[in-house]
Amino acid sequence: MGDLRMESITNRIQVLDGFVKGQVETDDVHTSLLTRDGLMDSLLALFDECSHDNLMKNKHVLAFVKKYESTVKELRKIRMKMADFEVKDVIGRGHFGEVQVVRDKVTSTVYAMKILHKHETLAQQEITFYEEERDIMAKATSEWITQLHFAFQDAQNLYLVMEFHGGGDLLSLLSRNDDIFEESMCRFYVGEMTQAIHALHCMGYVHRDIKPENILLDSTGHVKLADFGSAAQLSADMLVSSRMPVGTPDYVSPELLTSMNNHSSDSRYGVEVDWWSLGVCMYEMLFGKTPFTDESGSMVITYSNIMNFKECLTFPEKVKISKHAVDLMKKLLTDKSDRFGYRSLLLHDFFKGLNLGNIREDTPPFVPHLSSLDDTSNFDEFERVKYQPAFDEYNDTRDFSGKDLPFVGFTYVRNVKEEDSGIKIHSESFSDADSTASSSCADSSCSTPPRNLEVTLTVKINELHGLKRKYHQLEEKECSLQSEVDKWRVSYHEKDEELMKVTVEKDALENELQSYITKANNLKDRYDKVVEEKEILENRAYKLYEEIKDMNSEVLQIEEEILRSQVDELQDLVAELEKEKKKMLKKIADRDKQLKLNKEQLIQNKKQIDRLQGRLDKERRKSRDDQKRDLTLLETREDTWRSQLEDKNIEIAELNNKLQEMDDLVDAFEVQEKEFMEREQYLLSKLQDSQEVDKV
Repeated sequence: MGDLRMESITNRIQVLDGFVKGQVETDDVHTSLLTRDGLMDSLLALFDECSHDNLMKNKHVLAFVKKYESTVKELRKIRMKMADFEVKDVIGRGHFGEVQVVRDKVTSTVYAMKILHKHETLAQQEITFYEEERDIMAKATSEWITQLHFAFQDAQNLYLVMEFHGGGDLLSLLSRNDDIFEESMCRFYVGEMTQAIHALHCMGYVHRDIKPENILLDSTGHVKLADFGSAAQLSADMLVSSRMPVGTPDYVSPELLTSMNNHSSDSRYGVEVDWWSLGVCMYEMLFGKTPFTDESGSMVITYSNIMNFKECLTFPEKVKISKHAVDLMKKLLTDKSDRFGYRSLLLHDFFKGLNLGNIREDTPPFVPHLSSLDDTSNFDEFERVKYQPAFDEYNDTRDFSGKDLPFVGFTYVRNVKEEDSGIKIHSESFSDADSTASSSCADSSCSTPPRNLEVTLTVKINELHGLKRKYHQLEEKECSLQSEVDKWRVSYHEKDEELMKVTVEKDALENELQSYITKANNLKDRYDKVVEEKEILENRAYKLYEEIKDMNSEVLQIEEEILRSQVDELQDLVAELEKEKKKMLKKIADRDKQLKLNKEQLIQNKKQIDRLQGRLDKERRKSRDDQKRDLTLLETREDTWRSQLEDKNIEIAELNNKLQEMDDLVDAFEVQEKEFMEREQYLLSKLQDSQEVDKV
């Protein structure tokens, strides 16, 4: 900002007036402190510190507190506070606070309200970036970034009142799609995330915590970037130098991990950390998990995998995706020197057919159906938990604490128009109250405002409430009209696509009809040729038929001759078998005779044995010497007879076996004879059939 000391008083007053109205932006001055709300933050912080007992022992401090006590009280009534809103639901919760859906009690406008606990924020000030979060949303004019409407504070909390996006977040949409998107759906959301991240970079900030949970969907289904609690402002050379642990472990880049442990100039990083996180989000959309997360939940192993990403980055084969998608993820999940940026992303083949410049004109894959302005059905459910303040928050110091000084200038109101009559009335009332308080020592009768001013104020306030109600009705009507416009737009696109399809089909049918006519003419020519060929073939077929008849008669004659020869052969075979049968029967008769003779010989041998046994018994009664001699002789004879008997038994057994073999042979012969008879009968019947055919 130039040197204003030589400017006129009027010009300098205009600059100061610009500071107060928030119309001047400069790097030399913290403009948020000099705005109307920043100055009121300063006044309230000073008043609260001066109200401590020890400080009020100073007469000047005591006089200051007494002088402005009524003014501050009136100011606290008029300023924005939590009581102005009705809490509808909780849609998010973190370490420093939670996010609620609220409705303005007067206008019924719906907002998302992020509540940050001052004590927790101050306790971990090195990793909380509430000022960056407020500034980004307050300065944002891009359609890709969630905008801030109000920021205010009380003794315990900071409040960020921002746009409410009823479509939920990308993480909830992923869970409703079984944690995996189709490639076309992934292409759309990665394209919109690319534009949203680039919009933030153009503002001079890096997000550092890009993940599906921080990607919101508005009422039309388009992407809105949110949660800038880890964001950092880029330096003039578009770099950030910070050793503070930020981001979510699964999505953080290698260079950001390196910067946490190294404070050298080489550890600085830029916007490329957000493009790494985009690659992780894309991987999660396509495969249902992040690429480097340890399955056992170890953060150390996860960080190790990220640092060793060249070996740890793999793509599951069970999920089929295009080579362009794999290539884009490899270009994002690589060294920062080789990593793709915004311009390279726009030219990648993965986005072929998608106009990233006008992507908000396309219909999203998911368009939320909202039953009301405060519908939270697309968000995960959270239980309402009452905040439990820490013990230190109750420790009310009696000296100067300075605990609210870090938050001076935090209060913010977007687009306040001083020409609003209702606000003018409040300002006049506030001025009257202030002047009345300052002159109360001189004239106590002037401490109350005139009666006609109160009536005017009441009328104007009622008019303001009526205007706000009308504004809310118009806002709801605009919302419904917008939804109808979106529906008609979708319907128009569908009808346009149908018309294009019908036109294409019509052209295709006309071309097909022309081709059919050509084919019909060709087929007619071919038909005439086929008719001629048919006549020729019929003549040839008749000749062939006559030839076949002649050949059939010759075949029948040959078959008859073959049958006759086969019958003669069979008759000769039957005669031979008859002779063989007679021979076998004769052999069987001879065997029977021999068997009969053997049986008679066996009977005679048994009788002879019996006679010898009787004689043996008689001889036993002879003298001992004779008996011994005879016994020896008999034993010798007995052995001889026994051997002869055994030989006879063996011979009988052999004869029995031969007899059994003869029986088996006879049975086999009878079976064979039966088969020959059947075959002979078959041949005779076939011969008779052939003779009948000859007769016919």
